[in-house]
Amino acid sequence: DFNDIYEDCLLRNTVGNENILVDKIDRNLPFWFIDSGYTNFIEPNKKWHRLVRNHLHFNTHFNAPVDRLKSFNSFPKPWRRDGKAILIVEPGEFAAGIFHTEAKSWGQQVATDLRKYTDRPIEFRSKTNKKTRKSLYQQLLTGDYYCTISINSNSAVESIWAGIPAITLDKHVSNSVTRNSLSQINDLYYGPLGDWLAWLSYCQFTYDELMNGTALTIIKEYHSV
Repeated sequence: DFNDIYEDCLLRNTVGNENILVDKIDRNLPFWFIDSGYTNFIEPNKKWHRLVRNHLHFNTHFNAPVDRLKSFNSFPKPWRRDGKAILIVEPGEFAAGIFHTEAKSWGQQVATDLRKYTDRPIEFRSKTNKKTRKSLYQQLLTGDYYCTISINSNSAVESIWAGIPAITLDKHVSNSVTRNSLSQINDLYYGPLGDWLAWLSYCQFTYDELMNGTALTIIKEYHSV
């Protein structure tokens, strides 16, 4: 029943909220957003959620305590420096819509622009049905990849966990440990991850933490909301 775009609100997931989210972001209007967290691919169930103010993702880094690091079931593998192919992770229809583009044309344009800087082989991964598509994390672990490229997909976190550098082209939780321009394709990030992991642990929350106020307390204290 929400019909006043200027009114503050809480939106759960993107499905059914696409037009509202695009309008909110385009017009810089206030909202809260809840969606899947960043490391559910290493969990047996959908344990983690993100609660974000006025966008889809966190990206303002701060020096976080290390106490929540124990919440991770595993940590990223060492950086791999010998991969061959570039994997372009195409956005879903909604993510493409936010940036007023189309998934396939975006991917093709990225591939065209990459040829200014590299002749490495390029592969594409489209956003197909979750029930039928292969796990990206497993694909990255077993494939021969040099890096991944996305707009602001959580695939960047999976890529980092698999030890494969990433390029993210818009606001995302991985911005501080990825490159953010195609022109940096030959100068990827292979640096330390410790500070980022501590910060990442302060960017996702369990269901209980959402319900008992822990998530909101952390966001207000550490994310300056």
